[in-house]
Amino acid sequence: MNLLRQKDFRKLWLAQVVSQFGDGVTDLAIVVLVALGSNHAWVVGCVLFAQLLPTAVFGPFFGPLADRLPRKRLMVCADLYRLCVVIAMIPCVQHPVALVVLVALHGLGTALFTPARSAVIPQVVGEAHVPEAQAISQSTWSAMRIAGPAVGGTLLAIHDVPLIFLIDAGTFLLSAALIASLHVGKGVDIAAAEKESYLEALRSGVRQVVHVPALRFLLLLFIPVTLAAGAFNTTYNVVLLQTFQVPKVHFGLMESVFAAGTIVGALLAPAVLKRLRPSTTLMTTCGLLGISCIAVLGLNLLRFSFGLAPIYGWMMATGILNALVNVPVSSLFITITPAEFRGRGAALLQAAVNLGSMAGMLSGGWMSTAFGALTATSVSGLMLIMTAVTFPWLKGYKALHAVPSRRRPDETQMKLALSQTGENGHVEAETTP
Repeated sequence: MNLLRQKDFRKLWLAQVVSQFGDGVTDLAIVVLVALGSNHAWVVGCVLFAQLLPTAVFGPFFGPLADRLPRKRLMVCADLYRLCVVIAMIPCVQHPVALVVLVALHGLGTALFTPARSAVIPQVVGEAHVPEAQAISQSTWSAMRIAGPAVGGTLLAIHDVPLIFLIDAGTFLLSAALIASLHVGKGVDIAAAEKESYLEALRSGVRQVVHVPALRFLLLLFIPVTLAAGAFNTTYNVVLLQTFQVPKVHFGLMESVFAAGTIVGALLAPAVLKRLRPSTTLMTTCGLLGISCIAVLGLNLLRFSFGLAPIYGWMMATGILNALVNVPVSSLFITITPAEFRGRGAALLQAAVNLGSMAGMLSGGWMSTAFGALTATSVSGLMLIMTAVTFPWLKGYKALHAVPSRRRPDETQMKLALSQTGENGHVEAETTP
């Protein structure tokens, strides 16, 4: 938490707090409004896809902008754009399809904002403090996941829907003001970046990320991890509500316990990364998270003897492990990617995560229907365990294992470790954070 004493990081953090709180308030309201305004259940599912799809499809195309234009200006513009979209939702509260379209347009602003923010973090806190910054960001997201929907539900209960969207719009305005007051350098050589065309910048960004062994390994790792995560996010709600028949009051509390677990895990991550290499932490927690998913089969028996207590414990443990996967991944991707490519790297990372999550949600829904939610959840866990066991044998893992998280690695040591992967020496040198 020492980073919060830094004035610029504190402003960046407060901008995240207010904007994600507003999103939490609005997201709940939109789901409820769409559910009540449409007779088709699939329209509700479209809300989540509309949130993820813009970043998955258009995010990589916005990445070069974060490496060619001032990142602070991009974030302010993205916040003001989303403010306008939220205001446009007010007259559309009775029109579910229009709300879904506006959610997708809102996602375009997020697709522009996210890579710029990810790329600016090392400028604000320094390379060595990226894990702490990511831990604070993850815990903040989890906390707002609790606070935002709680306020949104209260406002819905008193039927003050316009106020919900006005609050969200106000948070984006405050976020834009905080970010505009940041004192950060350009972070990239804009004049040099403008010498290459937009398409060349897009191609070079993809080429740079794909050709760096550690980054390529992380992108490959996202395939099974995000598939399993997307499937789990679809099936665990079914397990709790239908299989375990958890009362609705306890279901809400369990969601809060899961979010609290992610806060605890995020705050523990920097301490864990002091003692273990991020690659070791990542593979270990992937395996433990897989075991946690398979443990749902045992919960089905324990609940008859011990009631809901084991389920609460399972939700807390799963939340902690979830954060211990997310923080090392995001930290590694930022620190390994060369500074001049960080916008494009962050955009590719988010696109890969969202595409995998959407595929996982579809596959999880299909498995739940075909084989049952318990089986689908345990299959997700088995996929994570197989990933943790097999991926350390891949060539790119050596490069990832060579990257310390908490200190700037010696360039000679890094080159030696990366040269063992057989990659081009020029590219290897550029992987040094």
